[in-house]
Amino acid sequence: MIDNAERYDEQRVFHAWNDAQEHRRPLLIIADVPPPQWQVSLPDLRSRFAATPVASLGDPDEALIAELFGKLLRQRGLGVTPEVLRYLAARMERSHVNVIRMVDAMDDISLSQNRAITIPLARQVLTSIGVMSYDTQDT
Repeated sequence: MIDNAERYDEQRVFHAWNDAQEHRRPLLIIADVPPPQWQVSLPDLRSRFAATPVASLGDPDEALIAELFGKLLRQRGLGVTPEVLRYLAARMERSHVNVIRMVDAMDDISLSQNRAITIPLARQVLTSIGVMSYDTQDT
């Protein structure tokens, strides 16, 4: 697996590709844009990228955001109600990374303040990371 592959040296990616082919192992290349859109100078690597299947992971919708929050919080042993999950999902920027950041922040605050995951705690975290301002907080 090569993460942030568009930032790697082309020779390194090319050799990893050939090594995977030689040993009949899969190679997962993770990048912000599909490899055919990269400015690749090595002709052999460019042709391999052109023939490679690409899968995209889009931003999660509100329902998936709520499921991700619930799953990640439960994995940490933190209970959360469906109301809190809906509250967060409706107010979050829809990305997998932001869900992880929010869960980290909620876990930290919950543990440091010995508080349950509630809507007021979720509101506090959203405010602290700049998603909500104090003036626009709803009840």
